[in-house]
Amino acid sequence: MMNSMVYPLSRLLQPIWDYCASYVADITCLTANDIYVLHGRTPHEMVTGNTPDISEDIEFSWYQPIFYYDDIRFPDSKRNIARWLGVAHCVGQALCYWLLTSAGQVIARTSAQQLTNDDLLSEVVQQEILEFDQCIEQLLPSGALENTRAITDNLLSNDIYGQDCDEPYDPTASMPEQDELPDRT
Repeated sequence: MMNSMVYPLSRLLQPIWDYCASYVADITCLTANDIYVLHGRTPHEMVTGNTPDISEDIEFSWYQPIFYYDDIRFPDSKRNIARWLGVAHCVGQALCYWLLTSAGQVIARTSAQQLTNDDLLSEVVQQEILEFDQCIEQLLPSGALENTRAITDNLLSNDIYGQDCDEPYDPTASMPEQDELPDRT
């Protein structure tokens, strides 16, 4: 059964940022980083003792264009373009996602689907994405969407902690002793 919760937004930009912040927090909590006290484990694993399942968090990228199905009726399912905003925790079943529609509404759906390479090369789909973005731009203050894309690209880069996160974890590393630290006087 498809979840059809709809959340209208009067001020679009602020709620989009809330979804981005939630997505970044989820990814940060569910992925390992080089913080020494974690010993190569994820923050989630350190707190709960369980290895996290990140499959629903990595299915899509934030604000990625996707297809979702509205009013699924065989054989005439209506496929729509939306932008992916994150995992809808505690809503619907597994793999339920928050999607931004062209009307500026955030909806929860389990029918989200990746656009294939063929879809992305299709002039019809490219036109649908362009029309979607134009609808969203009309709902936002001038220039807000470009600023949102630039800032989220920076937030979602590998440089979340101000250092290269691709650096491998070294299990033989040890905490330096006080007398080994450089003098900062």
